[in-house]
Amino acid sequence: MPFANHDGDKIHYEVFGSGEPLIIQHGLFSCAEDLAHPAFVEAVGEQFQMIFVDSLAHGQSDMPEGPAHYRAAHRAGDITAVLDELGLEKAHYFGYSMGGWIGCAVAQFAPTRLKSFCIGGWPIEFEMSAMRDGDAADEQWSKMKRGLFFDNPRGFQRLKGPGENGYKQCWMAVSENEGAKEAVKSLDCPVLVFCGEQDDMFERVESTASALGKTFLAVPGNHAEAIDQNLGYYFPDIADFFLASK
Repeated sequence: MPFANHDGDKIHYEVFGSGEPLIIQHGLFSCAEDLAHPAFVEAVGEQFQMIFVDSLAHGQSDMPEGPAHYRAAHRAGDITAVLDELGLEKAHYFGYSMGGWIGCAVAQFAPTRLKSFCIGGWPIEFEMSAMRDGDAADEQWSKMKRGLFFDNPRGFQRLKGPGENGYKQCWMAVSENEGAKEAVKSLDCPVLVFCGEQDDMFERVESTASALGKTFLAVPGNHAEAIDQNLGYYFPDIADFFLASK
């Protein structure tokens, strides 16, 4: 089982296929295994070296206790550690939801490692609630868990294990957005932003992409459907974007 080491944390990743190197980063409550389903790998593996990364506290990666490990700069270092482990100077990047946030961190702290940049379901400049401390944060976290019970049963089941604190640290960390918009705007590689047409964040994602002068792609589905069910529908367009960026 392959791992990269970053500041004492083991970051699990899996590699499939050959061709252009492509980092694929999942969202909150998901994992690399969820995206690396056989049909997707078979369809795309001849064009890309697909590098599926387990975020900290997800899948087979470590789950450190300290919040510093979950900060944006540190998460960018997780991605570059995987690239270093594979001997890759640069790679294309595909990140969804929290994976989009991690992508923005790479854009800010390691932009020279990107061949092209594609994120979905993440508005780059996201105004999170200020209530992230003490009892208010605990109340919001409990509300999120109740929503997962109905909207994302798989994610809810994962919370029942010993990793709840790690998931919560990831959730709290995505409120760190300072500098993300400027970093994405300043990228000198091709950028594509996409979002599900029924996603609650659709207008924010589209308007931010437009304000930054970046290409925007509307895809079918809500936040979950766009990645869990409809990826095969629109990924050929994203593959063309990556291959044009070689």
